Amino acid sequence: MTAGERIYKCRKAKKLSQEYVATILGVSRQAVSKWENDLSVPDTVNYINLAKIFGVSVEYLAFGEGDGPSGEKISVLTEELIPQKEADEPEEEEKEKGVFFIILAMLLFAIGCTIILVSLLMLDSFLIFMIGVLAIVLAKKIGMD
Repeated sequence: MTAGERIYKCRKAKKLSQEYVATILGVSRQAVSKWENDLSVPDTVNYINLAKIFGVSVEYLAFGEGDGPSGEKISVLTEELIPQKEADEPEEEEKEKGVFFIILAMLLFAIGCTIILVSLLMLDSFLIFMIGVLAIVLAKKIGMD
């Protein structure tokens, strides 16, 4: 039995998808597929992590020697391998972009209000009034996104 066949057998025994294993290891699903089809081999770190996920020894996985599949459930070790990233916490770049759009919306709102006030003081300036309303509507749209 090849190393790829052992990886496939262990993954199936644990009822895991290639996508799930790939996510835990931080590799592509195609990489896991290549390992299972003996088109490439995992690096040392991935062999160690695969062994932890499957509950087998690295020697078994790589060479067919040592402790084979034990039939245990996936241990808490897999949780340690998943990068801890808060899904609700936006990235730094997204935060900066959000602040920019809030400031832009506030600025447009202030300009719109000023234009409306000026148009009311100048009596016959409907076009200026509509530009002010447009600025406020645009500010609201930007602020909502």
